[in-house]
Amino acid sequence: MFETFTDKLLSFSSHVPVEVFTFIAAFVEEIIAPIPSPVIMTTAGALANSQGNAMVFLFWISLVGAVSKLLASWILYFVADKAETVVLTKYGKFFGIDHSIVDKISTKFNGGVGDYFTMFALRAIPVVPSAPVSVLAGVFKVKLKPFLVGTFTGTLVRNMFYLYIGFTGVDFYDKHKNGLDTAESYVQIGLVLVAILTLVYFKFRKKLK
Repeated sequence: MFETFTDKLLSFSSHVPVEVFTFIAAFVEEIIAPIPSPVIMTTAGALANSQGNAMVFLFWISLVGAVSKLLASWILYFVADKAETVVLTKYGKFFGIDHSIVDKISTKFNGGVGDYFTMFALRAIPVVPSAPVSVLAGVFKVKLKPFLVGTFTGTLVRNMFYLYIGFTGVDFYDKHKNGLDTAESYVQIGLVLVAILTLVYFKFRKKLK
C-alpha cells in the first residue's frame, strides 16, 4: 500500500515545479514514516538536473525541504508531547510506568549545547529516520528551541546529501536504495528499542531507591 502511495507521490513531481514537489513531498514523507526518506530528495535532485538548473540551485531546494520537514516535525513533536500524557494516564499503570519516570528522563534534556548537537546529528545522519526522532523528542520533552534549531540545520545537511546524489546520478540510489532503506528500517527499530530500554531502566532504578 505504501509503495503505491509513494509511486503516486513521485508521479506528482512531473506536474509541479520542483520546489512545490519538494515542499509537499517532504512534509508528507515526515508524517507518513513508512515512505523511504531518501527517495524524495534524490528525486528532487534529479528533477533539478533534468530542468537544467545549476548545482547551486540545490541549496534552495534543500532550504525548501528543511522548512517543510521542520513544520511536519513540529506537528509530530507536539502530538507526541500531548499524547504521552493521555496514554500514560490511561495505560501506564498496566506497564508500571508513570509520568515521574518520563519526567526523570526529561530532566536529562536541559536545553544545553549537547541537546543542540544531538538533534543536529540525528537529523543530519542519512540513515536515521526522521519521524521517530520527532516523536521521541516530544515524548521525552526535549526543549523546543534545540529541537527546532537542530532539526532545521541537520535536515539541511541531510537534504544536501540526497539532493547531490540525485543531481549527479540517480543510478547510485537505484543501486543502493535497498541497502539505504534497510539501514533506515534497522535504525528505526533501534530507536524504539532504546526508548523502551530507557523507560525500563528508569523504572527499575526508581524501585531500587
